[in-house]
Amino acid sequence: MKRCCLSLSLSFACLALVGLGCVGQVESGDAPPSLPIGAEPASTTWRGTLAGKSGESGVVDVVIASATGQAKQTAHAHIRFIGGAEAALTGAIDEKCGALTLSNADYAFHGTLSKNVMTGTFSVGKSMGAFSAIRADGAEPVVYCGTYDGPFKGTWNLVIAEDGTVTGSNAGDAIGGVTGQRDGDALVLQHDTGGATGTIAGTSVEGTFDIGGSPGGTWAGSVEGCQ
Repeated sequence: MKRCCLSLSLSFACLALVGLGCVGQVESGDAPPSLPIGAEPASTTWRGTLAGKSGESGVVDVVIASATGQAKQTAHAHIRFIGGAEAALTGAIDEKCGALTLSNADYAFHGTLSKNVMTGTFSVGKSMGAFSAIRADGAEPVVYCGTYDGPFKGTWNLVIAEDGTVTGSNAGDAIGGVTGQRDGDALVLQHDTGGATGTIAGTSVEGTFDIGGSPGGTWAGSVEGCQ
């Protein structure tokens, strides 16, 4: 348990630096941001999800306006929470390092953009959580909203792109990100403290997760669960 908490704490400590802007240089092995100046259309769109410690869950849509020659591009986001509530945020992305900031009177989002995947954390009042999104200019990614159960319990949401790329977020007893790949109807995933597998059946998905190689629990979600 202590090992898990330490891992999560370090993850958020690193992500929190994003809120300070471009900190340090991108290492040589890292992928550059996906928005080179002058090489993108007038705007790019992203679809994803968020999961908060206090039960926040829903679909996130982000639009980044392209302005040739500008180091920072304007960003807008719309959140549709489960149950129907909505929120709008504005901000910017720094093209030099892919640092993204979005906020309104209640929410503050800090993330990074790399390889057409957007990931980060958010805060609202005393609560916090994680979010992620995938490029959606072409085929729209599919968002599944659900829960996980076991020694940890909470929200478990995934976004799956047409090419099989998977990203997502989980929150509750443990908060972090989910990454992986779809192969047919099978999913192979990695979360902040272990691995997970799953199977897609129609508009639903379910699977199991482990914690540091030890048995963890189950997770499940659906497209309808995001309504």
